[in-house]
Amino acid sequence: MATQNGTGVSGLTSNGAKTVTNPFGTQVSGSVNGIQISPGGTVTNAGGIAGIKGSGVLVNGSGTVNDLDGATITGGMNGVKITGAGTVNNAGSITGTQGFGTYVGGAGTVNNTGSIDSAQGFGTYIAGAGTVHNAAGASIDGAVLGVDIIGSGHVDNAGSITGVHGAGILIGGAGQIVNAAGGTLTGQTYGAEIVGLGTLENAGTIDGGLLGAAYLHTASSTLIVHPDAVFDGTVTVGGTGDGIMELTSGGAGTLDGIGTDFVGFETVTIAPDASWTIGGTLDGLEGVTIKGFNTDDGLVLQGLDAGDTATLGADNLVTIRNAEGEVVGTVQLDAAAQGHPVSLVSDGQGGTTLLLCYLEGTRILTPTGEVAIEDLRIGDTVVTRFQGIQPIKWIGRQSFAERFLKGNRDRIPVRIKAGALGDRIPARDLSVSPGHSMLVGDRLVLARSLVNGVTILQDHAGADIHYHQIELETHDCIIADGAWSETYADCEGQREQFHNVAEFHALYPDHRPPEELSLCAPRPERGAKLDAVLRPVVARAAAGLVTGPLKGSIDRIRGEWKIEGWAQDPSHPELPVLLEVLLEDRVIGSVLACDLRKDLQAAGIGQGRCSFVFTSPVRLRPEALGTLRIRRAADGAEIRMSASCRDGIGAPAPAGRLQLVA
Repeated sequence: MATQNGTGVSGLTSNGAKTVTNPFGTQVSGSVNGIQISPGGTVTNAGGIAGIKGSGVLVNGSGTVNDLDGATITGGMNGVKITGAGTVNNAGSITGTQGFGTYVGGAGTVNNTGSIDSAQGFGTYIAGAGTVHNAAGASIDGAVLGVDIIGSGHVDNAGSITGVHGAGILIGGAGQIVNAAGGTLTGQTYGAEIVGLGTLENAGTIDGGLLGAAYLHTASSTLIVHPDAVFDGTVTVGGTGDGIMELTSGGAGTLDGIGTDFVGFETVTIAPDASWTIGGTLDGLEGVTIKGFNTDDGLVLQGLDAGDTATLGADNLVTIRNAEGEVVGTVQLDAAAQGHPVSLVSDGQGGTTLLLCYLEGTRILTPTGEVAIEDLRIGDTVVTRFQGIQPIKWIGRQSFAERFLKGNRDRIPVRIKAGALGDRIPARDLSVSPGHSMLVGDRLVLARSLVNGVTILQDHAGADIHYHQIELETHDCIIADGAWSETYADCEGQREQFHNVAEFHALYPDHRPPEELSLCAPRPERGAKLDAVLRPVVARAAAGLVTGPLKGSIDRIRGEWKIEGWAQDPSHPELPVLLEVLLEDRVIGSVLACDLRKDLQAAGIGQGRCSFVFTSPVRLRPEALGTLRIRRAADGAEIRMSASCRDGIGAPAPAGRLQLVA
């Protein structure tokens, strides 16, 4: 190894050694390059490296550069340059003045938890296919481009990536950009740009410049939007358009400007368990199909008049007519909308929203006795669980004709039989909407999660229904037919589900809904906490029932602590099954198969609410997994381990035990 410091080509040159390490506290500098190695190899830096006119680190050939936490690499041209395929792992600081922060001449990967920047060039450049991971708190900045991948590529960002005069990220081929929550992409042209067929996923902020927030050059590209995503500028799919927009679950989301701010999208798909308020003009929505639009979603349309009405046809087309009966526009939905009434209500802000609660007849406890909910008025007082006597702020209403209820479990009332939740709780049969919560013990539980097919059912006989929901100043529980039941919980996008929402906005024109739900008690929707709440309810329902055959399987072992699977008694298909888990012939715990799983729901197995995740109190050692058994607590009937699960753990198959069971 020959070393030249300050006057030669490099401060440190290696023409044979494959590994060069610069220890902590050591500074290496060269008039051209700080460290140069050929032909390829690995450089690990814990100190400081500087190349005055060239690169801080130059690897001729393929190689890896590791810049550790607190370390620095600077270059008059490039911070790090690898002429072939390579990897840069940076936890410190890498700076290139006139060229690139990091340069990889072939296929490459850049993992950044520190800072990478270029004062006059690109933050990160990969000449072939490549991957860039930019962690939370990390930054990649370029005077021209933040990240430039010439070939196909993948970039995931939870920190910040900036292109001062160009794009934040530019992928020259097919690729995917994932901007996580808390991540920011900023560019003077675009925040993100993909030339080939691409997918852009955003849960953070994409800040565009002169041309827009993002541009996906190739037709049929995909945009995935999370509820908290922010786009500053237009998002466009080029080519012939035909773009796909996917709106995810995980909270209530809002997205305006479909067809104007989001251009070239032929399909907008809303996740089944999501809640979105989306917006656009009738002209902008022309040619757009909105899939998965359901009861929890709203579509805000601009430019409609108060007398306009909407109808939903058998072809899933919403036709909007003015007061004279003339068609003013259409909106194309899919089959998810069938069975739902369609209504137009003012959103109170110049737009019109295309659009659950107690069933009429429910008796609510007031200080002077029980009153039918339809007879209550704003200002009347009711007895609450947490705040004593409270006045009614507002009463939301919905009505659905019989023809819109058939097969629609999002609308059909849940009937809780007298005594289903405890001794004389409720005092008489109580019907509520599926999205309404009951207070069971000290936890709220959605009515749809309580359905067990025995004491709590969705068995509406087929008539028009009328829902009412009481709103107080704060979320609370009131006594409905002898059971604690929730009031309306306000949140962005929630109120539009009511058919008399315009009445509320007229009464409270300055009201601004909170961004998140604030509930009077915890509301578990799956897992051990829901299991604990449902167990006494299920035990009451199962008392005296004769068990039938047991279906199900152990589907997955996650790590050394979690077991996933499902179980169902077809003779009582909606009643959750209580299971015991055994390891080495010893019971280590129990679990209620009560969680929702989409694939089971799609298969029509107990409406999908029959899966479980069991967290073991003891380590699931691989050598002991062959003894794992899960049985029904009532009679010892067992579910088996699926073939894929068995193959995944490499467990032998004891005779008659580990079999795939449908």
